[in-house]
Amino acid sequence: MISFFLRNNTVFVAMMLIATVASVVLLKSRGLRKDYTLEAFVADDSEDYATFRRLMDDFLSNELAIIAVQGEADGFEDTLDVVSELQTQVETLEAVERVTSLADVPTMIRSVLGEQIMRHPLFVDNVVSRDGRTAAMVLQMRGEGASGEIRKATVERLKELVASAKTRHPGKRIVLTGPYVTLIDMYDYVDHDLRVFSLAAFSLLLITLGIVFRRIAPVVFALTVSMAATLCTLGLAIALDLPMTLITQMIVILVMVLSVANCVHLGVADDDIFAAAPFYDWPERAKRVLRRMAAPCAAAMLTTATGFGSVAISGITPVRMFGILMVVGLAM
Repeated sequence: MISFFLRNNTVFVAMMLIATVASVVLLKSRGLRKDYTLEAFVADDSEDYATFRRLMDDFLSNELAIIAVQGEADGFEDTLDVVSELQTQVETLEAVERVTSLADVPTMIRSVLGEQIMRHPLFVDNVVSRDGRTAAMVLQMRGEGASGEIRKATVERLKELVASAKTRHPGKRIVLTGPYVTLIDMYDYVDHDLRVFSLAAFSLLLITLGIVFRRIAPVVFALTVSMAATLCTLGLAIALDLPMTLITQMIVILVMVLSVANCVHLGVADDDIFAAAPFYDWPERAKRVLRRMAAPCAAAMLTTATGFGSVAISGITPVRMFGILMVVGLAM
């Protein structure tokens, strides 16, 4: 078997190269499909989730966004005018089902009732503060069925509208928040942290491998294999249209690190054999390295993959996808 792999090593390298290039093309053209729902973090067959889902379907959605405008207490009508202006703009967004605010109450009725309406239980601490400085609108979104792209585009548009309002009304403090917004922000922050952490991990791996081997070839070998394995795993996820969540995105770091660890074993074995018998040519040395390390390296990957694969029995979809993709990445 080892001789077969060595005789056809060019074919296997070409296959891996094609798979890696295809994965890069998929990442550039389609990108990872992300699941921007709170429901992605619960088990679908959970009784508690079924109860929660019935409550949401019968009464309301948990997908809310809130825009609050704060001004001076004696300028509440000006603050309410800003709310009304923003409400008119956000109501045109496709993902917004309805908007509720004190601006829904006609000006004449507000004038007649005065502070009584400000203290009404339906309004106070919901869409208006007790001190009369802050007015808010509650945006009911169109539910959990919207795609990740629509959600992200809607949040970006809401941020643009709020930023524009801040420019037009510098004396007002305008805040955008709510579960619909904070979930997207959480994904963005984790994406940013993963990019920074991936770059840091890659740099540390490069330095560590340089210290261990003090040669270019094994360093390039280890990093190339780990990057190829990571990219092919992500490419497969895109090809199968698997959703990526905050949990499954961690496979990038883990596959890279574990792949490098496996390559270090092979590289060290190659150095040992070269030191003992420097007169061996490349095919003979490679054959001896594989005869010595194929079984222990395969065993290490198999036991690690088994550990990650065991979490695939989880009822929570992201955890299950994480286990499956880690097994794929380790196999690569």
